[in-house]
Amino acid sequence: MNIPVGILGVALVLKFIRDDYPIEAQRLDWVGFLLSSVALSTLVISFESIGHQEMSSRLLATLLVIGLSSGLTYIWYARRAAAPIIDLSLLRIRSFAISVLGGNLCRFSLGAVPFMLAILLQVGFGMTAFAAGMVTFTSAIGALVMKPVAPFIIRRLGYRKVLSYNALLTGLFIALCAWFDTDTPLWWMSVILGIGGIFRSLQFTAVNTLTYADIDAVGMSRASTFASMAQQLGISIGVACAAVTLNLSMHWRGDTAVNTTDLFWGFMVIGILTAVSSLSFLRLKADAGASLQPGKNSVDVPENKTPQPMA
Repeated sequence: MNIPVGILGVALVLKFIRDDYPIEAQRLDWVGFLLSSVALSTLVISFESIGHQEMSSRLLATLLVIGLSSGLTYIWYARRAAAPIIDLSLLRIRSFAISVLGGNLCRFSLGAVPFMLAILLQVGFGMTAFAAGMVTFTSAIGALVMKPVAPFIIRRLGYRKVLSYNALLTGLFIALCAWFDTDTPLWWMSVILGIGGIFRSLQFTAVNTLTYADIDAVGMSRASTFASMAQQLGISIGVACAAVTLNLSMHWRGDTAVNTTDLFWGFMVIGILTAVSSLSFLRLKADAGASLQPGKNSVDVPENKTPQPMA
């Protein structure tokens, strides 16, 4: 899947990205590359393993220590490096910081919801993998329905309103999955998942575009690296958060097997965390993302523009 998509991506870049788009000519930050890659790879593997219980507790703890140590060392290093591979100074730009931090709370659902739905439908309800996939596919259908109309909604209401209110709706429809049981009709589960997919699609479309609203052309590549790293980490943390919730619920019940009660709390926790991201988006200015309106382009920002710092 990645190869044809990657080839298509290269073709689209060659076709649509301007020839005069500025490119920063600088050497690769090898020290930062090694520190950040060790930190991210070990943390992502650790968080994923918490969800799937694929390694021993000792090995998991070792990877977490290595990841956290490497990450803290990188933070110390990046504050002193001239051109760090992951530029933490970008967090001083309000729209970027809120999109990355608040957006990652929403992205918890990208990893956690499919993880828990697979367990609920196959283990809890006894469905085959194919049947479970057909039910959850309705979420993707909802996302596809929203894609063409998302820009109109964002232009009409603005980023602040869309992200703030839609985060609550996204969290609500995740939490509604907690009420699925063996008596729930398939059509009703499909409706909930489909509508939830619509709201999630709108949320991610808005947050992914707002991320670069106040980034000038020179800083675009650094922002892209930072945002991509944060997205992958957020998805893995979402899986880990769901798994920890399930394990705590099983421990409280005194059982070693997951049942629908554990999944109830898993969906509720992820839904609440997604809704809480609304508080972050409320800190956006009312005109946030104005540079992305028709007739304007974030890559045309004047060189002397000073980004809005974080409060």
